[in-house]
Amino acid sequence: MRAQEEGWQIVRAEYGHRNQVTDVTDILKDLVGRGGVNGRVAVNNQTMGGDPAPGRDKALRVIARNRERGTRIHYNEGGSVEARMFNVRRDDWDDHPRGDRDQDDRTGLRIIRVTTASRAVRRS
Repeated sequence: MRAQEEGWQIVRAEYGHRNQVTDVTDILKDLVGRGGVNGRVAVNNQTMGGDPAPGRDKALRVIARNRERGTRIHYNEGGSVEARMFNVRRDDWDDHPRGDRDQDDRTGLRIIRVTTASRAVRRS
Protein backbone atom coordinates (compact mmCIF):
# COMPACT_ATOMS: atom_id res chain seq x y z
CA MET A 1 0.00 0.00 0.00
CA ARG A 2 1.38 3.38 -0.94
CA ALA A 3 1.83 5.99 1.77
CA GLN A 4 -0.64 8.34 0.09
CA GLU A 5 -3.35 5.68 0.36
CA GLU A 6 -2.59 5.51 4.08
CA GLY A 7 -3.09 9.27 4.30
CA TRP A 8 0.43 10.42 5.27
CA GLN A 9 0.43 14.14 5.95
CA ILE A 10 3.41 16.43 6.51
CA VAL A 11 3.30 17.81 10.04
CA ARG A 12 6.68 19.55 10.08
CA ALA A 13 9.77 19.63 7.89
CA GLU A 14 13.23 21.01 8.71
CA TYR A 15 16.25 21.33 6.44
CA GLY A 16 19.79 21.77 7.67
CA HIS A 17 22.57 20.32 9.79
CA ARG A 18 22.10 19.44 13.47
CA ASN A 19 20.75 22.60 15.15
CA GLN A 20 21.37 24.86 12.11
CA VAL A 21 17.99 24.21 10.51
CA THR A 22 15.26 26.08 8.71
CA ASP A 23 11.56 25.28 8.93
CA VAL A 24 10.63 24.26 5.38
CA THR A 25 7.19 22.83 6.13
CA ASP A 26 5.28 25.18 3.82
CA ILE A 27 7.92 24.91 1.07
CA LEU A 28 7.78 21.11 1.12
CA LYS A 29 3.98 21.04 1.22
CA ASP A 30 3.86 23.38 -1.77
CA LEU A 31 6.38 21.35 -3.81
CA VAL A 32 4.77 18.02 -2.94
CA GLY A 33 1.30 19.44 -3.61
CA ARG A 34 2.44 20.44 -7.11
CA GLY A 35 3.76 16.92 -7.72
CA GLY A 36 7.44 17.91 -7.82
CA VAL A 37 9.35 17.44 -11.06
CA ASN A 38 8.58 14.06 -12.59
CA GLY A 39 7.00 13.07 -9.28
CA ARG A 40 10.05 13.95 -7.16
CA VAL A 41 11.15 16.89 -5.03
CA ALA A 42 14.91 17.41 -4.98
CA VAL A 43 16.48 17.95 -1.56
CA ASN A 44 18.99 20.76 -2.01
CA ASN A 45 19.61 24.38 -1.08
CA GLN A 46 17.69 25.70 -4.09
CA THR A 47 14.47 23.79 -3.49
CA MET A 48 14.58 24.15 0.29
CA GLY A 49 14.88 27.95 0.19
CA GLY A 50 18.55 28.50 1.00
CA ASP A 51 21.58 27.12 2.83
CA PRO A 52 21.09 27.15 6.61
CA ALA A 53 24.50 25.52 7.24
CA PRO A 54 27.12 26.50 4.63
CA GLY A 55 29.83 23.91 4.13
CA ARG A 56 27.90 21.17 5.96
CA ASP A 57 26.11 18.10 4.68
CA LYS A 58 22.45 18.80 5.22
CA ALA A 59 19.34 16.69 5.54
CA LEU A 60 15.60 17.12 5.30
CA ARG A 61 13.78 15.79 8.35
CA VAL A 62 10.05 15.28 7.93
CA ILE A 63 7.58 14.48 10.66
CA ALA A 64 4.50 12.91 9.10
CA ARG A 65 1.37 11.24 10.39
CA ASN A 66 -1.44 9.03 9.20
CA ARG A 67 -4.55 7.84 11.01
CA GLU A 68 -2.70 5.41 13.24
CA ARG A 69 0.72 6.87 13.95
CA GLY A 70 3.40 9.43 13.33
CA THR A 71 6.84 8.86 11.88
CA ARG A 72 10.09 10.67 11.12
CA ILE A 73 11.54 10.44 7.64
CA HIS A 74 15.09 11.50 6.81
CA TYR A 75 16.33 12.53 3.33
CA ASN A 76 19.97 13.41 2.68
CA GLU A 77 20.94 16.49 0.71
CA GLY A 78 21.17 15.48 -2.94
CA GLY A 79 18.38 12.93 -2.55
CA SER A 80 14.74 13.34 -3.42
CA VAL A 81 11.29 12.96 -1.94
CA GLU A 82 8.65 11.03 -3.85
CA ALA A 83 5.70 13.41 -4.02
CA ARG A 84 3.19 10.56 -3.97
CA MET A 85 4.41 9.59 -0.49
CA PHE A 86 2.39 12.41 1.01
CA ASN A 87 -1.17 13.60 0.85
CA VAL A 88 -1.14 17.41 0.96
CA ARG A 89 -4.36 19.38 1.25
CA ARG A 90 -4.32 23.12 0.78
CA ASP A 91 -6.10 23.63 4.11
CA ASP A 92 -3.15 21.95 5.88
CA TRP A 93 -0.92 24.91 5.06
CA ASP A 94 -0.07 27.10 8.05
CA ASP A 95 -0.14 30.35 6.07
CA HIS A 96 -3.92 30.23 5.61
CA PRO A 97 -6.08 31.40 8.52
CA ARG A 98 -8.59 28.72 9.51
CA GLY A 99 -12.22 29.27 8.58
CA ASP A 100 -11.61 32.45 6.57
CA ARG A 101 -11.50 31.08 3.03
CA ASP A 102 -13.83 31.59 0.13
CA GLN A 103 -15.54 28.35 -0.86
CA ASP A 104 -14.65 28.99 -4.50
CA ASP A 105 -10.91 29.69 -3.94
CA ARG A 106 -9.25 27.20 -6.27
CA THR A 107 -5.95 28.98 -6.82
CA GLY A 108 -4.65 28.87 -3.26
CA LEU A 109 -3.80 32.55 -3.53
CA ARG A 110 -5.36 35.44 -1.71
CA ILE A 111 -4.64 39.11 -2.28
CA ILE A 112 -3.92 40.73 1.07
CA ARG A 113 -3.00 44.27 0.00
CA VAL A 114 -2.61 46.16 -3.23
CA THR A 115 -0.56 49.32 -3.48
CA THR A 116 0.30 51.52 -6.38
CA ALA A 117 3.58 53.20 -6.94
CA SER A 118 3.64 56.70 -8.32
CA ARG A 119 6.03 57.36 -11.12
CA ALA A 120 7.90 60.62 -11.35
CA VAL A 121 7.44 62.18 -14.74
CA ARG A 122 10.13 64.50 -15.95
CA ARG A 123 8.78 67.40 -17.91
CA SER A 124 10.83 69.47 -20.26
